[in-house]
Amino acid sequence: METFDEQHLSMMLSRDVAKAEFREIDLDGARGFILVIEGNRRRLAVLRTQRGPWRLFKDLGRAASLLRERGVNQFTVKLLTADAEKPEGDVAPYKDLF
Repeated sequence: METFDEQHLSMMLSRDVAKAEFREIDLDGARGFILVIEGNRRRLAVLRTQRGPWRLFKDLGRAASLLRERGVNQFTVKLLTADAEKPEGDVAPYKDLF
């Protein structure tokens, strides 16, 4: 899955087809949410930190604030299913909330 940094977040969100989604994950025992943007041709990209790994939000309040600051007023949240395994390179199975 491709990654992008916060500098490019506004550009990614400005595309007409862009959809923002937070996915709950467990990375090496750290549980939280990653921001996934779906763009052209259903390509997915994950927000990363400046040093490279995926940015992990500990709570949805902070995650929502990041998007709200960029004019986004709607996003999807996907939670891990009870039987989901730890992701290896890609995102594990998720269950839609909405």
